Amino acid sequence: MKRETLVQKIIEEINAFDSDELVNLNNWYCDETDCPDDQIYSNDANFFADYFDGNVLEAVRAVSYGDYNYTHDWVKFNGYGNLETMDRIDTDDLVDSVEVMAEEIADNFSAYDHFFNIDPDEDDEDEDDTDEDDDTHLEP
Repeated sequence: MKRETLVQKIIEEINAFDSDELVNLNNWYCDETDCPDDQIYSNDANFFADYFDGNVLEAVRAVSYGDYNYTHDWVKFNGYGNLETMDRIDTDDLVDSVEVMAEEIADNFSAYDHFFNIDPDEDDEDEDDTDEDDDTHLEP
């Protein structure tokens, strides 16, 4: 499959992902590209236990100076260490644009193949198949 076709197929599949799939892809991508500060987490008690380890004052600061809603499903740190929550995740919430991520994923597809229903070794559908027995294109 041509690289451009692979990138396009990756973009199409990412655009069809639900919130859980987008979060999993985003966090995997963050690990692969060494940007762990841009991960997205479930907004639950485990998140606060893991990241604030009983430091109530620090948690209150992160909530107060951020954009935090207790009822939202997802939470991430903004650039200042404060919390931002989201009720659902869409492609605008990812660490990079879908196009940028698709380029990176295409270049390292084996690290991401478990997210996609794509066979990069598949032939492009629009490639012209040449028949070896077809002599109409041969010169006399």
